[in-house]
Amino acid sequence: MDATTSNTTRSDETAIGHTTGADEDTVDQQWRLRTDVGNGGVFSAGGAGNENASTLKTTISGLDAGTYDVFAYVLGERDQQLADPGGFGPQ
Repeated sequence: MDATTSNTTRSDETAIGHTTGADEDTVDQQWRLRTDVGNGGVFSAGGAGNENASTLKTTISGLDAGTYDVFAYVLGERDQQLADPGGFGPQ
């Protein structure tokens, strides 16, 4: 499952308020839905410089009770500090 605008919000559950395009050319403290990579796009921030974009929350619904393996892929430059890529909990 990929994070999309349908299942992903800011951590306070407000809309992401993202921009869309093939690259990041401005520092605006916002997420950008990159359309040039991934399975239809990926959310990214900080490609044009240091940014402090809000934490994102992706909701997965319709799962049967049980145990699941969850993988989060976080990419960044070697010299960048990245926040913890995930916290998980039931809704």
